[in-house]
Amino acid sequence: MLLLGRWDEAADLCEKVLAIRGVSPANQLYPARILGTILGRRGDPDARNLLDRALALAEGIIGQAWVAQARAARAELLWLAGKPDLAADEARAAYDQTASEIDPWRAGSLAIWLSRLGARTEFPAGLPEPYELEMAGDRRRAAQAWERLGRPYDAALVWVMSSDEAGLRGAVKTLDDLGARATAAVARRRMKELGLTAIPRGPHRASRADPAGLTAREQEVLALLSEGLPDREISSRLFISERTVHHHVSAVLAKIGVSSRTAAAREAARMGIGI
Repeated sequence: MLLLGRWDEAADLCEKVLAIRGVSPANQLYPARILGTILGRRGDPDARNLLDRALALAEGIIGQAWVAQARAARAELLWLAGKPDLAADEARAAYDQTASEIDPWRAGSLAIWLSRLGARTEFPAGLPEPYELEMAGDRRRAAQAWERLGRPYDAALVWVMSSDEAGLRGAVKTLDDLGARATAAVARRRMKELGLTAIPRGPHRASRADPAGLTAREQEVLALLSEGLPDREISSRLFISERTVHHHVSAVLAKIGVSSRTAAAREAARMGIGI
C-alpha cells in the first residue's frame, strides 16, 4: 500500500498493529518503518522516533535486508529535513554494510540516495531499471518505469531534484495528491531556486472552497470534529487508533487552513460536511 500510494490505508493498518499489546518485536518492525516513512513524507515529527525504532529492531533481530530498508527511509527523512550531508552518511554506511548481502531492489533504494546526493557515482551493474535510468540521467524514462510499476511517489521523486520545469510541476501535483507535504515543500523550494514563477501554493488553499481537497478518511474525521467529539470517541467510531486520529486531525487543520477544532467545525459547516 505504501508503494502504490494508498497511504491512509497503510497508516491505519500500521497503527492498529503497533497498538496491539504484546506484539512481538519482529512484528513491530515492518509497521514502524512504513508508518515512519509516511509520516516523514507528510512532515510529521513522530516519523523520526518510528524510524529510529525500526532500525533498532532491524539491527537487533532481523538482518541486513531490513537494516537497508530502515536506513534508506532514514536517509530520505534527513534529506527532507534539509540535512543532505547526514542523509548521504546514512545511505553510505548502510550501502557499505549491506549491499553485498541484499537483493538489487533494496541495494538500489540506498544507491539512488548516494547518487542523488553526489556521494557516489559508480555502482555495480544489475540494479533495477528505474534506479539505473535515473543514475544515467534519463529522468523521463526513470519516472515512466516507476509509473508502469504503479509507484507514483517514486515517479515524482525522480523530478524533485531536477531542473525540468514540467517534471517539477507534475511532481508537485502528485505529491500534493498523496499528502506528501514535506516532499512537496522541497520541490517548491527547488522551483524557487530555479526562478520559476506561478508555483502552486498547495492543496489546503483549494480545500476551503472544495472538500475534495480532503481524503475520504479526513472528511469523516472532520464530520466527527464538527460534532465536538474528542479523539478517543472518533477513534471508537472509525475503528482506528487515537494516534491515527491525531494525525488525521493535524492534516485536516492544515489543509483547511485553521488552527483549532472549533474553527474546523465552522469550516465543516460551511463546506456542508457533518452536522
